[in-house]
Amino acid sequence: MAGAFYYHFGVWGAIELHGQSQQALTAMIRDLRLMTEYVTCLTRFSRVFFGLGLVFLAWACLVEKLLPSWLVFMGVLLGVAGMALTMGLPDHLYLYAPLFHLNAGWLAVVGGVLFQSKETHA
Repeated sequence: MAGAFYYHFGVWGAIELHGQSQQALTAMIRDLRLMTEYVTCLTRFSRVFFGLGLVFLAWACLVEKLLPSWLVFMGVLLGVAGMALTMGLPDHLYLYAPLFHLNAGWLAVVGGVLFQSKETHA
């Protein structure tokens, strides 16, 4: 149960529940998803770090002038949106599905642009 509490609430949850009534604590414990909290935590963790990696990748491509600025902006926007969505609505994992497909599309476009630029420089 302690692991489920940690993975679901972490430090923010501990601060949020500090000083609450026994009824509020009991309700929180009753609502813990003991069997799936670890998996959902890892899912959120991976999505946040994918978004962060996307921001760094886009920024590096801007610095090295590998991509057009509009494409870099889209990458940064997708990365920040992924992190914000995951952190802002952590229990609504299904909302991330459209963003997942947009990320895949962005990476495909980046691959195409980089491949074309390699052919023109060869």
